[in-house]
Amino acid sequence: MSSKDKKIQKDGLTTQEYSFKHAIPIETVLSNSTPENKKSDVQTAPNDQPNDEQKDILKAYHDLKLFKSIDSEIRIFEEVRKLDFLYWVENKLKSLGFIFCEENNYSDESHKIITKNFISTSKRNINLIDIRSHKITDFNLYLSIVLMNNGYISNDYHYLKNINEYLFEEVKKNLDKINIQITKLKISKDSWIARIKTKR
Repeated sequence: MSSKDKKIQKDGLTTQEYSFKHAIPIETVLSNSTPENKKSDVQTAPNDQPNDEQKDILKAYHDLKLFKSIDSEIRIFEEVRKLDFLYWVENKLKSLGFIFCEENNYSDESHKIITKNFISTSKRNINLIDIRSHKITDFNLYLSIVLMNNGYISNDYHYLKNINEYLFEEVKKNLDKINIQITKLKISKDSWIARIKTKR
C-alpha cells in the first residue's frame, strides 16, 4: 500500500480535531498526512477556463495579494477559525483543480505543531493575466471576499484594513454605482484605513 493510500480521510476536520474526536495521537495523524503526499494531489485541471463567478473570486484574492506562489502551485491560506469559509471557496474553485491541504510543521520556538490550512492548485490551471484584467461581474461576491479577509465592524461602521490604493479605488468605483460612499481615514503620514461613510 502506498503512502497516498494510507492517508487518513479527516472529513473536513483539522488534524487536531480529528485527533481529539477519535482519540488518536496527533503524531499518528500527522504521519499519514504529510505535505509531500498532499502536494502530489495537485494536478492540472481538465477545465482550465474559469467561469465569471470563479473569476470574481480569484480577482478578489489577486487584488488582496493573497495568492501565494510556491514552487509550481498557487495557494490561498486561511486561519483555522475560517476553515468553513475556505471549504466554501474550495468548492467554488474545485473545477480549477483547487484542493484543501494541511501542512504541519514543528516549531522549535513554541514547541508546538504549527498547522497551515490552504487550498492549492497547479499554476497551469490559472491564467493570472486574465484574472488581473477581469472586469467584475458580481460585485457583491467580490466585496464579500474582500470583507471576509480585510474587513471588520466597529461601532456599526464597516472598515477595510491593509488594502492598497488599487483595491480601494476598485471598491469605491463599484460602491459609487449604488450610492454608497467609502472614505479614507488617515492613521499616520503613510498609513490609512477605509470606512463606509454610513452605519450598517
